[in-house]
Amino acid sequence: GGTIHLDSLASFQQTLQMTQARIVTNVSEKADSFFEEAPYRWESIPSPPSKEPSAYLVDLTDFLSTVMMSVLIQLPEFSKNHVYRGALAYCATVLMVRRRRRPAYFHR
Repeated sequence: GGTIHLDSLASFQQTLQMTQARIVTNVSEKADSFFEEAPYRWESIPSPPSKEPSAYLVDLTDFLSTVMMSVLIQLPEFSKNHVYRGALAYCATVLMVRRRRRPAYFHR
């Protein structure tokens, strides 16, 4: 007989990456539902700067925390961290796109 060589590590890493990417996509879709339903008026004139965080961003982080805790509770920490980073990067991108679409008086 010949020698059998198993290379399960590469297969496991590829499967893990695909799974994490799929989870990030699913959480991003959940975030989209928040963006669609959130009653935030992007076209309103901004209030003076404040040291307090935006209520909209607090609601967004609460929403994402709820999704993460209820859906991803069984994942190992390194996978949760990957999903958190992916979801937050997605939210940042959406917020930046919306910011660019605001009227000219926002770009002072």
